[in-house]
Amino acid sequence: MKDLLTSAAIGGDLTVPRYHLVDLVVSRPEHQVEGNPFDLDLSATFRGPHDRIITVPGFYDLDLGFVVRFSPEAVGNWSYSVTSTDATLNGRGGSLTCVADDLPSWHGPLKVDQAHPHHFLWGDDTRCFLMGYEANWLMAVDQEPSDLTRVNEMLDDLVTYGFNMVTVNAYAYVHPSRWDVTWQESGDPIFVTPTIAPWVGSNAEPDYAQMNAAYFAHCDRIMIEMLRRGLLAHLMIHVYNKGIPWPEMCSADDNRYWRYVVARYQAFANIILDPGKETFNRPATYVQDRIRFIKSLDGYQRITTVHDPCHMKPWHDWPYHRRNWDPEREVADGMVDFKSDQIHLFWYEDAVGNYRAAERPYVNIEYGYETGMREIPTNNPLRVQHWREVLRRSWLVAMGGGYINYYYLNTAWTVFLQRPIPPGYAAHLAYRKFWESTSYWLLAPDNAPVGNAELVYCRCNPGQEYVVFDEAGRGFDLDATGDGVYNARWFNPVGDEYVDAGRVSAGKETFRSPFGRGCWAVLHLKRQ
Repeated sequence: MKDLLTSAAIGGDLTVPRYHLVDLVVSRPEHQVEGNPFDLDLSATFRGPHDRIITVPGFYDLDLGFVVRFSPEAVGNWSYSVTSTDATLNGRGGSLTCVADDLPSWHGPLKVDQAHPHHFLWGDDTRCFLMGYEANWLMAVDQEPSDLTRVNEMLDDLVTYGFNMVTVNAYAYVHPSRWDVTWQESGDPIFVTPTIAPWVGSNAEPDYAQMNAAYFAHCDRIMIEMLRRGLLAHLMIHVYNKGIPWPEMCSADDNRYWRYVVARYQAFANIILDPGKETFNRPATYVQDRIRFIKSLDGYQRITTVHDPCHMKPWHDWPYHRRNWDPEREVADGMVDFKSDQIHLFWYEDAVGNYRAAERPYVNIEYGYETGMREIPTNNPLRVQHWREVLRRSWLVAMGGGYINYYYLNTAWTVFLQRPIPPGYAAHLAYRKFWESTSYWLLAPDNAPVGNAELVYCRCNPGQEYVVFDEAGRGFDLDATGDGVYNARWFNPVGDEYVDAGRVSAGKETFRSPFGRGCWAVLHLKRQ
């Protein structure tokens, strides 16, 4: 496989595989410009097959110089031209040929299924059952030495166990004032202490005027490894709950950072752009402004979301949400392609409420914290769950029509201990495989067929297919409409066990799980 990211002087004769990336070097670092080179107005417009036109911003790299990063998304000939306020760079251009890619694990950029808007498709129109994984500090791991040993090991594990999205911070650092870090300073390698920052200077004393090439080169390598494996990168540009000394909102320093991140990473076909983690910590109007800022720079119009705008809805009887909600957050949330929220209670009710409120996908991005295989210090040890409890919540989110973003304590923040494999991995692989064996995109949450029985949840396409989650294992009545015959099977979500239940005629039937009272059970009926 060719390198997924290469660099070349502008104007050369280039051949680039589809979805690979090329840094077109417009001018070397020694090129002198008036003012801060990171503020130079530089972009390039690419014209390709099917009348496709993509205009992307350029950026300045202390090692490479002035660069435009591009990834062709269609096989054929592309031409490009540079626009800049620097007269010596303005008008430069060239052409390249896009050939078929060599990425067997990649199916194209994520998009919303317009025919079934609560769900996703890959760029090649194959189905994507989204199952995310939160690894906020991934960009801070293996910085020194930068061999990506631990990163690659974990990414391989994620693919093996069915995860297809990794949620990361563009910059991961906990300011010392945020919490007690004495245990991090113990020298134990499982505690990650970032040594490089996005800005020249240091994590504690950044020089916001200059972006650090070493930091972003490290991030590039991790992004490449995710793309190589077919993993989506849900990139949160800011994080608001870790005491990071961000530049003043909407200042020149702030805009410079945002522009740089979007310019450098929009070309990655696996990118999902998100203004920031826990955005309720900033004014809703600022979040709106940042979403507009992203969209104004993103020539590919990549899929977007916003983490935790923190809404109050009738199904959210929780003071945490009431305290942080205001109508402007509805506006910000409505500006993106799918909703991401952080809900720690009422998992089913929340998912159903979002399913019915808007025709778009919903992801409960932080709904439980699976305890680690090794006991470690945590910021809040009371908010730690056994893997079965996390799995239960995952099923409740799915039964409500939503998607999940799994959170494992030993790889989420300052700790990075990817082995041994936690038991939640295998259980969630079974979870994804079950749903992919159904026509899940046609199944809406609807408990009427089970008579709204307590602790029994139903998703169905009436007359065609039913999935019922019996949380208490007490059994239930199911009224499968129509006049046909259904193939029936039971699934044990804890033990990954299937039991054939034969054929069932349409109409009202009583079902009892073969796994015993008190055990979770899932019934799947599909019409012959």
